[in-house]
Amino acid sequence: MGTILNDVFFFYPVLSGKLAYYFTEQYAVEATYLLSSLSTREVVKDLDKRHVETNGLVGPKNYYGLDFKWTPVYGKMGFMNKSVVPFDHYFTVGGGITNTNQATSPATIHLGTGQIYALSKWMAFRWDLGFYFYSSATKAVNDDGTAIPPGNYMNMHLTIGASFFFPEAKYR
Repeated sequence: MGTILNDVFFFYPVLSGKLAYYFTEQYAVEATYLLSSLSTREVVKDLDKRHVETNGLVGPKNYYGLDFKWTPVYGKMGFMNKSVVPFDHYFTVGGGITNTNQATSPATIHLGTGQIYALSKWMAFRWDLGFYFYSSATKAVNDDGTAIPPGNYMNMHLTIGASFFFPEAKYR
């Protein structure tokens, strides 16, 4: 679960699913699917009341893609002098497709980082911060009726959730 942090016009609750295959402890390939729901913020409602056109605002509906995942930092930390928690800090780079509210499906570049905190050998808490870059056209037109050229967009997603390891990790 998560949200898009950098959009002032819309609020996006995000559901995320990821499936990774680790070649080694450090390297993996990870498939991602993100589903977002769009709800307008008060600023859009205020603009509509003032007859300012807002139908050209681009927002993501979903994303699917494939990433290369690199985990250069891993270790253990003490938690309140009660337990030791193994953790991994990773970076991802990849690409995919973003389907937008403007009926476009632009190619997307994804850069990300995150951490996994092991709760057991088979389950962990995780957070992910992802940056999704794409270029999309809009339904809006200029005053003279010509199409507005595509714009460049970047969505910053923050998600938190759980990871499950199959088979369970041997090294924790």
